[in-house]
Amino acid sequence: MASKSLFAAVAVLVFSSFRGDAVTITRGIEYGRAGSTPLLLDLYVPDGPGPFPVIVWIHGGGWSGGTRSLDANGPIVRQTTRGYALASLDYRLSGQARFPAQIEDVKAGLRWLRKEAATHRLDASRLAVWGSSAGGHLVALLGTSGGVADLAGTLNPGQNDRVTCVVDWFGPSNFVTMAGQSLPCSTIDHSAASSPEGQLLGCAPPSCPETARRASPVTYVSPDDPPFLIVHGTNDCTVPPGQSQELHDALRAAGVDSTLVLIPGAGHGGAPFTDATRLPQLEAFLDAHLRAPASAPPRLLVPSAARIAGAGGAFYTTSLTVSNPGPSDAAFTLRFLGNAVDGTAGPERSLTLGAGKSATYPDVLASVFGLDSGFGALAIESETPLVAQAETSTPGASGGTFGQSVPALPSADWIAAGTPRSIPGVGEDGAFRTNLVLANAVTVPVDVDVALVSEAGSTLGTKRYALPPLGMIQVSRVVRDLGFTAPLSTGRLVVSVVTSGGAVAAYAARIDEITNDPRMLLPR
Repeated sequence: MASKSLFAAVAVLVFSSFRGDAVTITRGIEYGRAGSTPLLLDLYVPDGPGPFPVIVWIHGGGWSGGTRSLDANGPIVRQTTRGYALASLDYRLSGQARFPAQIEDVKAGLRWLRKEAATHRLDASRLAVWGSSAGGHLVALLGTSGGVADLAGTLNPGQNDRVTCVVDWFGPSNFVTMAGQSLPCSTIDHSAASSPEGQLLGCAPPSCPETARRASPVTYVSPDDPPFLIVHGTNDCTVPPGQSQELHDALRAAGVDSTLVLIPGAGHGGAPFTDATRLPQLEAFLDAHLRAPASAPPRLLVPSAARIAGAGGAFYTTSLTVSNPGPSDAAFTLRFLGNAVDGTAGPERSLTLGAGKSATYPDVLASVFGLDSGFGALAIESETPLVAQAETSTPGASGGTFGQSVPALPSADWIAAGTPRSIPGVGEDGAFRTNLVLANAVTVPVDVDVALVSEAGSTLGTKRYALPPLGMIQVSRVVRDLGFTAPLSTGRLVVSVVTSGGAVAAYAARIDEITNDPRMLLPR
């Protein structure tokens, strides 16, 4: 009992909180503990009801030094006067632990912020990361490795570690190529075990290429990565500017929104990064990705539309009917979100519909978007309430057509975070198989947990699925994908959105193994 009381007293001393002119600052919050090492952050929250978008600052210092302490009058803390909450994190340094301890720590910090978002008036669905040098490396790695289990660590489970956007100031991106990109002015042998990155990895990078690749942000670049703003001086003698160029090129090749700013003559940080040109550019980038609520949804979401070949010679197309029941003409945007990609970059068309009128777009992916083939969700965005229905079908073997109706779902029919929904009637046996469609309704990545439950109430399998922003995925033979291999005549899926502020549209299709005729199953 005495030791417990002592711990409580120490915890109170570690925390200090005070109110500034327009911000409450809480210092020394323990967001986790690595063995006996407390992991601390300082939290700056503007006064007001919130919730506030969050900027997470990751300090530099060659992974061997640095601190979360910030200049109260500097450009980082300045963001709290612009309506943003700010968290500044410490993490284990290379003298305390080798990689991946550092990325595991900052990911744990992100998950803590999401877990405690309501307590601190944070909108953790809109979360930017910003760092310099070693911190730039860590924020770039946060951006590219979202959802990568190998780097996640174990602290603060149950929340995702993805971010909305990344500001990377002159961070290393590839420890395999870094030495070869050094400028003549460099005094660091980046191939040596004694280099900062060698101390981080516990080896000379050329002697441990797999470890070096594991710690490199470029290794994990994928199309669902968030937008990046990368800023580097052309005369950086510490981290070669080629590192930022390499990361930018990799992101662009993957279709990721990346902006590279090379500052002529600038070195490793300093005034040019926050001058009258660069700071407004950085703040505009943050505003573009954090100002609009990430949960601001399209009005209607069609979870799937197709122009694609199916089994047995079938060729499925989707026709879309949109109706305007109102007394005024309606302008609306129709966007194709695609399959397993970031739907925010999908093609869109602006259309109009007269008052009280309906319009049908046959084979909508071809007639509206000009696609030869495709599969994915559709979003219908309008200030005027509309109703819509999609029909996906293929010619039948004996004439006519068969297929299924796919409703355009309003937000009331989405599955939101904290409100799991069940899809009954799924099965996988010789007669039927079941596919599951999940469509992300928000503009940030969302994690979704799916559980398979028997008629008796036993959990038969579970799996977490990661959806890109406004992205759709189809899980074919979902019963098998959830790890259940025995025949199942009837069960149900329980769909839970893990990400705070997230929402998905979902349905399952129970498909006849002989005729391939699908039967739609909606969440309840």
